[in-house]
Amino acid sequence: MAELIQEEIKRALQAAEGLYYRLVLLVGETGTGKTAALRAVADDLGVSITNINLELSARLLELTSKQRALRLPEILDQIAGAGGSTVVLDNLEDPMTQANMGLLKVDDREPLEAFIASRELPVPLDSNFVHALKEVLSSLVKVTVKTQELQNALQVMGGPATPTEIKKRFDGYINQLTRGKDTANVRIVME
Repeated sequence: MAELIQEEIKRALQAAEGLYYRLVLLVGETGTGKTAALRAVADDLGVSITNINLELSARLLELTSKQRALRLPEILDQIAGAGGSTVVLDNLEDPMTQANMGLLKVDDREPLEAFIASRELPVPLDSNFVHALKEVLSSLVKVTVKTQELQNALQVMGGPATPTEIKKRFDGYINQLTRGKDTANVRIVME
């Protein structure tokens, strides 16, 4: 079985060599042997494996969220270029990426879900897909807000409140929840 998967990967890589978009994705459940198959193929072909998540994390760590969004395509090109003509991409589907999928808005998540379902990149690559890809690969931070805690934070002791008082309390509550976090990457989830 493993040999069949390895041969299929080799055929896909050879077919991708002549294409404009030379991307081959290996998708499967955790623990199904994707990494082992990729390592075997890489050894057979004499190429190295590039762990996209590790490389992106290292290169994006020192950048602001705005710089990350602007430089992501360039950095991905650099990573792909470092691997030569054949690049084997490892672990695109890891737990962090899966957790980030759940933090995307429905409109951002749909293009990625369509890609996963069809196993084909959209042609042409539209801005919604690229935006969703940037979002899911960025360092999103989940902040959970419990309904009762929100209600307690907004409640004014001693009677009714003005809209200005409620806004001030809400802003204070959100600032408290997001203190020390890059707010561009924060996603608030109500529970």
